[in-house]
Amino acid sequence: MNQKKYKKINLIVILVLGIFLLPFKVATASLLEFSALEKVSVNEKFYLDILVDPESQSINSVGASILFDPELFTYLGFSSKQSSIPVWVEEPKQEKLGIIKFSGVIPGGIERIYDPLNTGQRSIPIVRLFFTGKQEGYGTFTFSDAVVLKNDGLGTTTKLSVKSKSVSVAKGNSLNDTQEDLIDPEPFSIKIIERSIFGRSPRLAVFSSNDEGGGIERYEVSISGGPFKISSSPVPLPYKLFSYEFIVRAYDYSGNFREQKILVSGEKIYGAGGIIIVFILILGFIRYKFYNKKKINNEKI
Repeated sequence: MNQKKYKKINLIVILVLGIFLLPFKVATASLLEFSALEKVSVNEKFYLDILVDPESQSINSVGASILFDPELFTYLGFSSKQSSIPVWVEEPKQEKLGIIKFSGVIPGGIERIYDPLNTGQRSIPIVRLFFTGKQEGYGTFTFSDAVVLKNDGLGTTTKLSVKSKSVSVAKGNSLNDTQEDLIDPEPFSIKIIERSIFGRSPRLAVFSSNDEGGGIERYEVSISGGPFKISSSPVPLPYKLFSYEFIVRAYDYSGNFREQKILVSGEKIYGAGGIIIVFILILGFIRYKFYNKKKINNEKI
């Protein structure tokens, strides 16, 4: 009886030790943080870079809300020139005072940066946000609802750590020492994406600009001499037989704008609808010829 009891105890001990001694995989983590800025002056324009360190994994999506004190800071806009995000699902936008929300994807994924000239730089730049200090004080920028997804095709979330950033606003030399932004957004190009021969979707105009002084606030578009209307890329183009002008204006948050234009060629008659129309015209022509020939023969008889 005692022997059986000892065997049972030994078996339990072996199982417990086996669990602790078996190799196990530690869940990899990501770190979302702000760039190192700690002090600004009243009315001074400054920026914070949003950075993510994916550690030892590949990631393909980042999203978060950023909370700050709107009594201390004014949000001016963003720049994605230094960003690793090629596709924005939701561009950084202030949903309401003190809350900026963004989300973007990285097709193919991206891993931790390794710079041999700067071994301390491992984080991936996500976006640059521009602010100004409104009054003296001490405020904190924090992340909320932050999500980083693994590049595994399954939408798996990573174990995420976040770091807040405290920034103090000191009294400046003058209440009017704000640097006025008089520089237009950067030049950009407009690309026309043709529709497929049998496709039903219209042609599209694709464009994107950047502004180092505070990001792009909006785009306005004019089609064929019409009024400018607020729009976003891509813009579906209307069907027109003759060429027309397509104009885009990119505005920054200071009211400066950069204008680009392109001459859009007239639409070719192709696609399923065009083929059907041509087919009907050919049938009509054949029928007309056949009818006239038959009528002439009848008259001769």
